[in-house]
Amino acid sequence: MDKLLKNNWVVKILSFIIALMLYAMVSANGQPSSGASDLLGNDEQQTTITENLQIKYNQDDYVVTGAPQS
Repeated sequence: MDKLLKNNWVVKILSFIIALMLYAMVSANGQPSSGASDLLGNDEQQTTITENLQIKYNQDDYVVTGAPQS
């Protein structure tokens, strides 16, 4: 193995193969493969939680405007 890595052409070919693999991964348009989407569970769900917002600040020194109620 040490003899292989000392050969200049073997290192160049190995580097080229790794570069091609990296390019293929980056240029995949950001779309996960089918296996990755199964693991992530791409369920399109949204949840809205509303609570009263309690803002704590020093009322003697500061004024808060534009804070939402919930």
